[in-house]
Amino acid sequence: MTRPPIFSIHSVVSTSNEAIRIKGRALDIIEIKSKVFDSNSNIGTIEEITIEDKQVRKLDIMSEGIITITGITKDFQMKELLYEDRLEEYKETITFEQAKNMAEHMSRQVLLDYVDHPNMSFLDELVLEADCCWFFFYNPQIIIPQDKWLLHILKAYAISKKGNVSHTYNYLDDPVEAKDYLHAMSGYFRKRGL
Repeated sequence: MTRPPIFSIHSVVSTSNEAIRIKGRALDIIEIKSKVFDSNSNIGTIEEITIEDKQVRKLDIMSEGIITITGITKDFQMKELLYEDRLEEYKETITFEQAKNMAEHMSRQVLLDYVDHPNMSFLDELVLEADCCWFFFYNPQIIIPQDKWLLHILKAYAISKKGNVSHTYNYLDDPVEAKDYLHAMSGYFRKRGL
């Protein structure tokens, strides 16, 4: 049983004995009074959420903001992620190789008309992995016509470790956003048992 990640820590804004203010991105919906955990299961409570100096009651998925956490101990760890107040089990049912074959097959179906050599790989060598999914990206050497705008937006596949496939965004231009989106999608798959 593990806790799903709920917030990606980008930086610590301030710390005191009573509270920590953290800038980052929500990986799921976060609300005031939500309990959050560090990687060692130390608990804290979200007392305030701020977006661009405006206090709000919640932060939506992939929204950036600053959260203030209270009720923490000195042992509270400020690493990469904060976690939700629930435990979930997630058992993978496919291997990495099976997921890669699925992504290769799917990308071949949509990109075959745009390759010079049908034997080339349709996927980039870069793969990102989280607890419940992998991200596979189109081979950047494949030139997609400008009028195929949807293929320009969706240049990746998120494949859950249970075999669910989602044609998805490629945020590799921003490594922090790419990592955050990977964790958000992993949480999506976990929460829905996909």
